[in-house]
Amino acid sequence: MTPIISAFRRINTAIVSATNFTIVTRFIFFILTIVSINNNYFDFALLFGSSFTTTIKIEQMYRLITNPTLSHVVTGAQFQVIIDCFSAMELEFGSVLFLSLLFQMIISINYLHLQYSIIGHFFSQNEGYHWEGITSLYPILLGMTMMKCSSCDGDSFAFRQLLLMMIPHIHNVSIPNILGLVVGYLFGRMDYWKMNAKKVQKWEEEGWLRYLATRPHYVAIVNSNVYKMEVKQDDEIV
Repeated sequence: MTPIISAFRRINTAIVSATNFTIVTRFIFFILTIVSINNNYFDFALLFGSSFTTTIKIEQMYRLITNPTLSHVVTGAQFQVIIDCFSAMELEFGSVLFLSLLFQMIISINYLHLQYSIIGHFFSQNEGYHWEGITSLYPILLGMTMMKCSSCDGDSFAFRQLLLMMIPHIHNVSIPNILGLVVGYLFGRMDYWKMNAKKVQKWEEEGWLRYLATRPHYVAIVNSNVYKMEVKQDDEIV
């Protein structure tokens, strides 16, 4: 009974804590908490782990998304950093645009890592490469933060955050983290978030997101920090 009571208390704490988060961050918080609890009894990587064998060879492409989000328990410190940064980014970009960028970042980084595994196997013939995958949201967080740093507008606060997040990994450089930084840099230099911003705004004003945009804890793009900054810059130019 003790593990059940402990799990119930952790779920209850998560629900209470999540009430203050914006809608997408709340969902991420809930998923990470549930996975963290359940991984004490079952290894989710068996179902959702991403590797060359399961993702490409067996054509289970959904694993590009499920592996970083469902198959790994982040440490307590990483958990807090991920939630705090994602919450700030959702306020920065708006809920749907943030979710879109997050999914595209996850898919891009994970797919590149699969290609790295294929190349590693080709040169070494080590079958272990075929079972490697990104097993954490941390490289995704690094990518999202790097995107803010390297955008045309830049972000000095994001740069300081990025340095603080990289310090613990200086003596243990990993391929997923490197790929996260590379993809984030490319997204930022292209100002990738702007490509979908107007489309999301139209959906929220007169399309299928119109009702959701009025809900509590949802951040509409017109209320996001990047939108307000764009409007301010346009007014200054005029």
